[in-house]
Amino acid sequence: MFNTLVCFVLLCAGLLNGSAFADQGGSDQSLISGTQVHSAKDNPTLREFGILTGYGTAKVTDKDRYVTIPVYARWGLDCDKFGLGFSDWVERGARDFFHQDFRPKGTTEFLIEPFTSYLSSPEQGMEAGFILAFKYDWPLTERFHPYIWNGGGVMYDSPHLRGQSTQWNFTPQMGGGFSYFLDKNRALNVEYRYRHFSNANLHLPNDGVNEGFITAGISWFY
Repeated sequence: MFNTLVCFVLLCAGLLNGSAFADQGGSDQSLISGTQVHSAKDNPTLREFGILTGYGTAKVTDKDRYVTIPVYARWGLDCDKFGLGFSDWVERGARDFFHQDFRPKGTTEFLIEPFTSYLSSPEQGMEAGFILAFKYDWPLTERFHPYIWNGGGVMYDSPHLRGQSTQWNFTPQMGGGFSYFLDKNRALNVEYRYRHFSNANLHLPNDGVNEGFITAGISWFY
């Protein structure tokens, strides 16, 4: 199972070399503005690529815990480019209802997160799936950007869990944390995420699992 995690990380690194560093041959004039971090080429859709890992645990029986070590790849698409971000809606509401010009400094992203996890308890196994979510970050300072996100996806769980009749499940999730920018385009991320997975009562039993995670990683911003 550890080989699966290693292969996943190498795959993400290969994608990163082919995309995240494609801008380095051009102008090096990039900036951290009050709302977004962009390269000089100002990619029209992709704002963020990142890799995160961490530790998750949940109680599944009186004696057993569900323990996972996940690896996530994160692609963040810039919703503000299309006028669909949270700040865009607030700005329109302030103008239409209060006749005021007001726009929050935050940025909204649409996240795509494929993941795989090593499961160490209650038995060894693996997970795989993907998450779609919306993320909103607020530039509290030039370097420190707290954020929240919410979304869901689907996942496959290799063990047959007691109280869970299916291995394919739905997984609504939410989380929050912060990005700390090391320079103009790189940031360290630390976050807590909470997830539920179950099969929406398509098959019984369907007890579900509620799991908390601490994750950390690095992102490259465009």
